[in-house]
Amino acid sequence: MELKYRWRKHIVSFVSIFFVCIFLISIPAGAACQSGYHACNGRCVACPSGSVLGSDCKCHRPCGDSSHYCTAGSCCGGHCISCPSGSILGNDCKCHKPCGSSQKYCASGTCCNDRCVSCTAGKILGDDCLCHTPCGNSNYYCKAGSVCLNGKCLSCREGYYLGRDGSCHSSQNVAVRKSATPTTSNEVITRSYNWNYKGTSYSWKLTIPKSLYTYYQSQPHDRSKLTTYKEYVISSKDKPYLDALLKKLKESGEKKGYSDAENVMNVIAFVQALPYFKDSSSTVFDEYPRYPVETLVHNGGDCEDTAILTAAFLKEMGYGVVLVNPSGHMAVGVKCNNCAGTYYEYNGERYYYLETTGNNFQIGEIPSDEVGKKVRIIPLT
Repeated sequence: MELKYRWRKHIVSFVSIFFVCIFLISIPAGAACQSGYHACNGRCVACPSGSVLGSDCKCHRPCGDSSHYCTAGSCCGGHCISCPSGSILGNDCKCHKPCGSSQKYCASGTCCNDRCVSCTAGKILGDDCLCHTPCGNSNYYCKAGSVCLNGKCLSCREGYYLGRDGSCHSSQNVAVRKSATPTTSNEVITRSYNWNYKGTSYSWKLTIPKSLYTYYQSQPHDRSKLTTYKEYVISSKDKPYLDALLKKLKESGEKKGYSDAENVMNVIAFVQALPYFKDSSSTVFDEYPRYPVETLVHNGGDCEDTAILTAAFLKEMGYGVVLVNPSGHMAVGVKCNNCAGTYYEYNGERYYYLETTGNNFQIGEIPSDEVGKKVRIIPLT
């Protein structure tokens, strides 16, 4: 008897619960939902504050005003935007092509070899993913092995050097190269230099005692005996002539309102404008490191010569410098604040790469054919 009563009690409870559930889910036709709920497909649905009830009876985040939502795509700037497959919706509400295999895109600049690269004003992004100075007024630049001269990219085959006249001259024909430089008297040597920086053309004439040039010619030039190159860069004999140029550039910079960094770049522009030629075009040696005065008298030289000259100028201006020696090349490393780009660490300090044989290279900007090479740091102390 007690067992039958318990079964009857459970059946009554189950039936009661069943009818309650039917009441909560089903809404008789014409019946209204209680406050805070909305009827949708025979159900009463309540959405959290700030959301919108959609036709699918789901709660959605509003897009734009409080009554609209996105049925497809994403809401951005009050508008629903759908990007094509493979693209990414950016913070600017535009669809972007991803950069590389990641789900990132370039907010500025251009994607090159899976990284975003931005070039400063006036520079061109090259196929090597580096920023280059355009040649002339066109939208192209000179690739490795060529030099921009009068708005054209020029290069010479092995055994020839590019003269200031834009022609290739035989390295063996020393008379041709010397004919393009001023004559030398018995007492002094006069040289004229021309270069451009920040849209201004500069010219300067330097007079050097022939005896000083002869003195440096008589000094050792055997690279195998050199350990630091400091004998080339640090010398009291050529200091007055280096200071004369630095003084002129500083005075010009003051008139132009140049900063200290711009004065440095003007010096570098002077060196980069010197013609490039191999040692064998002016000496009987294939490799002949020149002292700064020799490079000024010869009105140019190879990478080793212009690197030594640049280091001498920068050291005289108070900058910490080293020589950077990739295989088959020579450049300068300069220690500076607020610099960017390629650098090398030496004795706990950062020295930023500085190319001296190309036009308009900035501190930290490395030629594409030197990227990734192992280098030897040569101190100048």
